[in-house]
Amino acid sequence: MGKGGNVLMEEDCEDLGMAWSPVRERCVPKKKLLLKQSYDIVTEETREGDVSESGWENEEGSEYETAEEIAEALRDNGVIEGGDTTYRTEGSQDMHTGEWRTDYYHIHGADKEDLKIIEKLMKSKGVHVY
Repeated sequence: MGKGGNVLMEEDCEDLGMAWSPVRERCVPKKKLLLKQSYDIVTEETREGDVSESGWENEEGSEYETAEEIAEALRDNGVIEGGDTTYRTEGSQDMHTGEWRTDYYHIHGADKEDLKIIEKLMKSKGVHVY
């Protein structure tokens, strides 16, 4: 029983060592979800379909406890499309060098339910999910 009566409320979650899920409207076990970031760089000299450089911006990943937190981080980083465990930004051009950089975000540790919640939240924000 929660502080609010028969139903556990958001404020009860922390006391139980859990996290509040607004989408599920209940407490959920805290998880170790990771969001890793990689990138591709394309130059004018790069042949069609190739990249001139790629690598990890954050290979260790940033840690989150809920699918909602992952979705918020993806939104905050400007993703425009993705699905399942990978989302990408539109890319940006360096006006001095002409290079185009696209960032990719990779979700680790999420189960099917987490991925469905992330997709639902991303779609609601206008992100193309495939």
